[in-house]
Amino acid sequence: MKSRWLRTKSVNRVFALTLTFDRHNVSASTRHDDNATAVIYPELMRQVFSNLLLNAIDAMPKGGKVFAKISKTREWVGQERSGVRITIADTGTGIAADILSRVREPFFTTKGAYGNGMGLAIVQEIIAHHQGRLKIRSSTRSGKSGSVFSIFIPAKVRDAGERRRNDHVGRIP
Repeated sequence: MKSRWLRTKSVNRVFALTLTFDRHNVSASTRHDDNATAVIYPELMRQVFSNLLLNAIDAMPKGGKVFAKISKTREWVGQERSGVRITIADTGTGIAADILSRVREPFFTTKGAYGNGMGLAIVQEIIAHHQGRLKIRSSTRSGKSGSVFSIFIPAKVRDAGERRRNDHVGRIP
């Protein structure tokens, strides 16, 4: 994988490149902290953003809003590492409580023949590859429906001995 530096502003680029928003009557709002830094694999994180944004669009067949925020933070559980939180939220139909625990499973889909069930499984694997965490909250309540995907990526990866020498990394500076 080609190594390169990726700024937090790139989230805005992901939204700008996702031209399907206009066709689906979906508006996007972004906020970012220029001081939020983390070592990332840019191409893999683009895949995360794409999967989450496409899921958000699918969850809003009549249109809606997507919000994205990048901020400097500390891990909410575990090692309490410093890092970056990427939050992507939508005003879609939400994910029913009885299936929320299954959405990360490979081949699990609610989209029938339209979906292959790999989107969130891939997102989970990419986040784990970054030594991060993914938290999903969702509501199906009328008038208050939607989903929030909160991703924590540590500012620093574990020591070099725990990474393959050939891994190429970029940063969100």
